[in-house]
Amino acid sequence: MKKVLVILFVGIVLFGACSAQNANAQSSNIAQKIIGTWVDQNGTTWVFNANGNLTMGREEYKFGVTDTMLAYYMDDRSSGYAAVFYISISSDGKTIILMASGAPNGYWLTKK
Repeated sequence: MKKVLVILFVGIVLFGACSAQNANAQSSNIAQKIIGTWVDQNGTTWVFNANGNLTMGREEYKFGVTDTMLAYYMDDRSSGYAAVFYISISSDGKTIILMASGAPNGYWLTKK
C-alpha cells in the first residue's frame, strides 16, 4: 500500500511539474510571436520589443504576456494607467486580437 501511495505521489508531482513547464513554454512562445511592429485598426503603430518595452504611438509602456493575457502599464507607474487584455494570435502569426474583459471593443493588430 505504501508503495502505491509513493508512486501516486511521485506521479502527481511529475504531472504538476510538466504542466507548469508547459505553461511557461507557451507564455514564452506567445511573447516571442508578438515581438515586432504591428498596426491597429486605427492606424496606430505598436512596437513590442524583446526587452519588455512597448512603444505605442508616442507613449512608452512596459508589457508582459501569459498564454491568454497581455498587460501593459506606464513605465513610471505614476499615472496609474494600466491595461489588461485577452490575447489571441492567428495561426499564421500575422494578426493579434486584444479584448478587454467586459469591453465592447478591442484592438485588431496586423504585422507590419
